[in-house]
Amino acid sequence: SLLPKRLQGVIHPSTSVEVFGQQYNLPFGAAPVGMQQLFHQEGELATAQACAYQGAPCILSTVSNIAYTEASKDAKIKPWFQLYTTDNFEVTKALVQKVEDAGAEVIVLTVDVPVASRYILIKNSCQRNPTSRRCSPLSKGERRWYHCQQPRWETIGKQL
Repeated sequence: SLLPKRLQGVIHPSTSVEVFGQQYNLPFGAAPVGMQQLFHQEGELATAQACAYQGAPCILSTVSNIAYTEASKDAKIKPWFQLYTTDNFEVTKALVQKVEDAGAEVIVLTVDVPVASRYILIKNSCQRNPTSRRCSPLSKGERRWYHCQQPRWETIGKQL
C-alpha cells in the first residue's frame, strides 16, 4: 500500500512566514498593479487595507492612483513599494526618500520597462503635433472610459 511520507504528524498547519523581518499570515500577497481606480473607486487603498487585514504583504505600484503616504498612513502592515526608476536620478532619489520617510521598509526594484510606453510616445507626439490623427480631443478620463468600452474588453469578459 502507498503511505504518504510528507506532512505526517502535522496537526495545526500554519501558512505564516517571515519575510524581511516581518511576520505575515500568508506566504503570498498582492502584486503591484497601477491605476486600480479604473476598476474600483478606492483602488490601491482598498487593496492595501485588505492585505493588512489578512496579514499579507502588498506591493504598491509606482504608477498607483494614490500616494504611498496615503496607503500606508494607518496601515498596521506597511505596503512594500515597487520602484520604476526614471532617467532622472534626482527624481528617483527623491521618490525613494519620500517612501522611506513614509515608513516603507521594502522597495521592490522593477526594470522591465526599458522603453517608453506607447501611451507616452503618443502623448509626446501630440504635444509636438496636436493635429495628428492619433491625438484625441477627449480628456484623459474620457479616453480611459472610451478604452474600457472597446469590443476587445467585452471579448475578454466573455472568455472568462
